[in-house]
Amino acid sequence: MLALISIAFWYVVAATPGAARWAMLVIALIPTGLLVWAFGRVMRRGVRGSRRYTQLDRLRKDWQARAERGEIPQTTPGGPRVWQNEVEAETQGT
Repeated sequence: MLALISIAFWYVVAATPGAARWAMLVIALIPTGLLVWAFGRVMRRGVRGSRRYTQLDRLRKDWQARAERGEIPQTTPGGPRVWQNEVEAETQGT
């Protein structure tokens, strides 16, 4: 919506002759500045999201590497449920 308003104001700036063009230019800069500000916020949020994705991906790879070395038990998404007594028996070595 803000982009359409900015485009409309810039069209008026282009179509207005004479000194009124300068007044319309100042008015057109307001929604354009708001558009740039809003777009910048969206892009910053996207960059933060990709940083979070990178961090989670690194943690997932670290977890899998530890599971392959035997430091932690291997699990799979949607795998079988383990009851508490099975976990206790496994940790006691029986």
